[in-house]
This record gives sequence, structure tokens and C-alpha cells, in this order.
Amino acid sequence: MDPLIYAGLKTSANMCKIKLIPIGRDKEGMSPKYLDIICKNEKLTGIYLINDIHNPTTKTMSEKRREEIGIISKKHNLLIIEDGIHRLFLDNLTKTLYEISDNTIHIASMSKIICPGLRVGMIVTPKKYKKEIQLALYNMNVMVSNLQIEALCSIINNQVYKLIINERKEIIKNRMKIAENILKKSNCNYNKGGNLIWLKLPNNFNSRDFEVLCKEKGVQVYCSKRFVVGNEDELSSIRLCITAPHNEEELKNGLNIIVNLINSHINKESKLSKN
Repeated sequence: MDPLIYAGLKTSANMCKIKLIPIGRDKEGMSPKYLDIICKNEKLTGIYLINDIHNPTTKTMSEKRREEIGIISKKHNLLIIEDGIHRLFLDNLTKTLYEISDNTIHIASMSKIICPGLRVGMIVTPKKYKKEIQLALYNMNVMVSNLQIEALCSIINNQVYKLIINERKEIIKNRMKIAENILKKSNCNYNKGGNLIWLKLPNNFNSRDFEVLCKEKGVQVYCSKRFVVGNEDELSSIRLCITAPHNEEELKNGLNIIVNLINSHINKESKLSKN
């Protein structure tokens, strides 16, 4: 998997005693070159990817890169788990790895794109994996409320999901404009269709310390250490979620607090260097 990944997955892997191996990345995401090298040196059985609006870096992988990953995975007989959690926020959808490579299982959830309380997940799998997945789910004894499933089916069948997603896209678009204006002098990565911002902190500003400072001011951010897989050196970055605040005013206040904390640190460092 990527050297930076969704923090919840790290916890789940640890509970299941699954060893996570970070694979080098570039500006597009996971590198086919490094994946090939790792496969030759490690007993890799599968890879996990968020190709669309990656959490936390916000990157989206090109179709060409997906094809390259598919070729390497087939070469080494790898199972690909493709997480499309944010995919439907994008206006221009690239082919999924599931459509490109027949060794891919595509997973998704409605909790991010429709409603946080709608805890229904989906799995799209090639036929060759179907029985194993069914057996695993049966043995886990995981059940979703029938009411939630019925609600989701109704939302999909009546095309209501399109209205909800379009409304959420508009909210994200407006909030991202606010963030762009306030963070214009900051070093940020973001996807205009997504609700996440990956903000690089100034040199010598520990991201964990910054998270604590923000929390003391009533602002929740997540430091890069939460997302690091393996022994990679910690990046001095934080992840922001622009849809977490209840309204735009709360978002503005939170972003201004972040900017003020960064500027205060820069001024302090500048004074120390002069002395």
C-alpha cells in the first residue's frame, strides 16, 4: 500500500495481524516501478489502493497509471483491493482498476457520499473471488440493518442519490473556495471535487505538536504521523476535512486559527535565526 494511508486501515490491519508494507510513490500515487521491486523482495499477496481523492494526500491516479499497476499486479499474481470511498465526488470519472484488471475487488461505502449514518458498504468482485468473500462475510457474522439497506435501495432506485451527491458537491465547491482564499499562501494539495486538504507545515514544525495546538484552540486536524505506514520519516503535514465544520463560518474560523498558528511559528523561527 501507499506509505501514507487511511488511519483506520492501519488499526484494522493490526487487529487482524496483517503486515503492511509501504510501496514508494510519486506525484500520481503508488509507483509501478517500486511495486515491482517490492514484489521481488517481499512475499506480497495483495495491495490496497485509494485511486480517487486519496486519503490523506488527495491525489487521483490517471488511467495510464492504473493500467501499469494492473500489469504489475498480474505479473506477480497480486490481489488488488480498490477503495472507491470518494469516487463519486469526481465529475470526470476515470476507469476503475476493477474495470481494467480482473484481479481487483472494488469496495465502496455510502457513508461519505450520501450520509454518515448510512453505514452500508458494497463489494464488487470478479466471480473467481465471490465464494471466498461470501464465506468470509458469513464467518464474520457482520450484519447491516435491513432498514438501512432498504433506505439505500430506495435512494438508488428513485435516483435520489444523484440529487444528494450534487448537493454535497456544491457544498464542497463553496467550502473549497473559502479554503483556497484563506490558505492561499500555504503549501497545500487538494482535489477540487474532494473534501480533504493535505497541508505541508513549515520546516521544523512537528505535525503531532501542531495537531495538539489546534485541538487546544478547538480545531481538529490530523497529523501526518497518523497516516504513515512502516518506518518512513514523518512528513511535516496535516490533513484537513472541510466538511467537518457545521457551517461555513465555523470553517472560516478554524482555517484562520490554523493560518495564525503557522504564521506565529514562522515569526518565532525567524526571530530565533536572527539571534
